[in-house]
Amino acid sequence: MSEFTVIGGIPPLLPEGSYQLAYLGNRTIAGFAGSKSNTRGHKAGKLRIDFRVVDVGEYFDVEVPTFFNVLVPMQASFGRNGAFALVPNSSFLRAYLKLFGRVKRRDRLSLRRFKNVVIEASVRTVKQDRNQKPLAESCHYSVVDELIQVVAGS
Repeated sequence: MSEFTVIGGIPPLLPEGSYQLAYLGNRTIAGFAGSKSNTRGHKAGKLRIDFRVVDVGEYFDVEVPTFFNVLVPMQASFGRNGAFALVPNSSFLRAYLKLFGRVKRRDRLSLRRFKNVVIEASVRTVKQDRNQKPLAESCHYSVVDELIQVVAGS
């Protein structure tokens, strides 16, 4: 019998609720097939931010991701710490400003702000695929649903 590898491992499943999380890293990934850019010179993409649970208990150190729609410059490649751009009403920009407040420089932000802070976030269970078809219970997994507030660090 052949064995196979699950790249990145089987996604974790945590009980839904509020957790304290620490930033692990980020990467850009391609948007869904058929996604189109609405801003000249960019292609549709996703920003994946990985966090780990820092609450003491059964789920300590479990990794859980969140995803945001972003625009990736046409000449840039997808990947770890990949370049991306935002439109003014993007979900990520709103989440960033909610966590860190207004910024002096309005045209450029840094993900370094996520380092050395603990963030309270709500985690939900994904029960449907991207086509809204139900997933088997054994295929359910967790994602960060909302970044609520910075609870420690600066």
